[in-house]
Amino acid sequence: MKCPNCGTILFNAKTCKVCHYDFATEQVDYSKEKRVPNSKCPKCGSTSVIEMPKWKRPTFHARIPVECLDCRHSWEPPTSRILLALGVPASVLFTVGGIYTFFSGGDSGIGVGIVMTIAGVAAFIGCIKRLAQPRHSDSGEGTSAATKRGSGQD
Repeated sequence: MKCPNCGTILFNAKTCKVCHYDFATEQVDYSKEKRVPNSKCPKCGSTSVIEMPKWKRPTFHARIPVECLDCRHSWEPPTSRILLALGVPASVLFTVGGIYTFFSGGDSGIGVGIVMTIAGVAAFIGCIKRLAQPRHSDSGEGTSAATKRGSGQD
């Protein structure tokens, strides 16, 4: 997230390490944030759910995280299992393409091949991990963005 006072990029901080801005006392106007229709907070059951503001979002996320305005719980909505299932073969193709580019691309293809291979493997692992998670179909609960930020998983 980004400090609204000095602009320093911070990870999982309660206060800014540069200007000592206290995020706990912040008064943010959430009236302009996009509401998420047909969504309920899995923690308190409130329907006052918004898309998490860009400055509060984790660095990497598959879906735009959402936040409850009442209890401040944040989570990432579940990704469609169909999209995750399509992501597995797509990531394998990307990895194979990266390996092919690495070995056949000459001097310019080595860097591109390495990046493609790493991105393909990361996408494959991400899809498999999400497919292995149990579904919470009735609550709409996904992976908690706060949990992901706190545990270092991005």
